[in-house]
Amino acid sequence: MESKFSIIISTCDKFSDLWDANIQLLNENWADRNVDTFLVTDKPTDCTFKNVTIVAAGEGTEITERIRTVMPLIKTEYVLFTLDDYFLTEKISTARIQEDIEIMQKHKLDFLRIFVMPKKHLRNRKAVEIEKDIYLLDNNAGDYIVTLYAGIWLKDFMEKTLVGDLNAWQYEVSLTQKARDLNARCADSRRREFPILDVIRKGKVLTKAQEYFDKNPIYSGNRLPMKRKDEWMIAFRTWLREWLPKPLFNLSKAVMRRRGYTFFSDQK
Repeated sequence: MESKFSIIISTCDKFSDLWDANIQLLNENWADRNVDTFLVTDKPTDCTFKNVTIVAAGEGTEITERIRTVMPLIKTEYVLFTLDDYFLTEKISTARIQEDIEIMQKHKLDFLRIFVMPKKHLRNRKAVEIEKDIYLLDNNAGDYIVTLYAGIWLKDFMEKTLVGDLNAWQYEVSLTQKARDLNARCADSRRREFPILDVIRKGKVLTKAQEYFDKNPIYSGNRLPMKRKDEWMIAFRTWLREWLPKPLFNLSKAVMRRRGYTFFSDQK
């Protein structure tokens, strides 16, 4: 069967220490994928990987520029987008991903997140179940309707979001408004068809990832592990965003800033 999707793994040179382990697990746990797979980075590199094409957009390019560079090479209607620090530690079924695309076609979806979000996230976005474990989101019910978590995109929709030269944070923040402007149909999957190990946060190795590497020494980089208190604080911020009314959430952020904490939204 001809594939209906291609894969983009978004990265940059400062995360090149993750490439070997990421691609090793990709080829081990999704060996039969038989789809065009692109590792999209900034600086040119001499690295090569089996069944993966490296596309270098140029030193200093931001994520939107990098994705624009690979778009002419995408010959499929859909793109599975993922990140360099999302490691596949379980077997992936190509057939289940193809099922996702058939659902997207049936319901005319532009974006399907395949990173499983908490149920509270769905309730806050007035999600409606349109297929078993597939939830259509209300674009006007909250933020982060579209994110850079692993997801399947209609290529045409992705191309329309690639405006300007934005870094990853700026691009992700812009996506929900783009979805509203384009009247995009966005959904979440809870089918667990793409289970990943989330490896890095703020440049450091998360606890679950470190525990995995201790048992499976596939990562040879020298990144420090994240302190548990810092990891807990990240989780706490996420909890606050989902559970507190927006005025109270903004107040809590102001209090935490005074205590020395920073947020992605503080970046310029």
